[in-house]
Amino acid sequence: MTSTLIKYNVILIVLCIGITLIHNSSEAIVKKDVILYYNHLSPQCRSVLLTLGAFDLEITLIPIDLLNGEQLPEKLREINSLHTVPVLEDGDFVLSESNAIIVYLVQQYGGSDHSLYPKDLKIQAQVNQILNFESRTLYPAIKNLYMNIHFIII
Repeated sequence: MTSTLIKYNVILIVLCIGITLIHNSSEAIVKKDVILYYNHLSPQCRSVLLTLGAFDLEITLIPIDLLNGEQLPEKLREINSLHTVPVLEDGDFVLSESNAIIVYLVQQYGGSDHSLYPKDLKIQAQVNQILNFESRTLYPAIKNLYMNIHFIII
């Protein structure tokens, strides 16, 4: 299981490098009326940030520092009853849950047939399958592995 997790981490690193190269090679689209509440340590938030980088979409980012005792701002608590991050606010539309945010960003700002989420329903289903695998299987496994290693070292 450890070798599988290492492979997935390598894949994620390669994706991050690729998206960074894409981000640095194009002009940014600025949408300051779109707000993302996030925590930089959250893998779910980082996946949304990577998606933003793939489009070179600049929005208003509001960091939420939960580790240092910063609680969710009142406005965020009002618009998100789950009190979780990430949360995307696009005008009067509010969306939480990273995978839903990612799909929304691709469909709203990625163009008519973006390669991250093509119009072909079978390919969309495969993308959804991978997104669900990440949130239901991969992330919990990595989290458990990290917690076990972290507490063994301490």
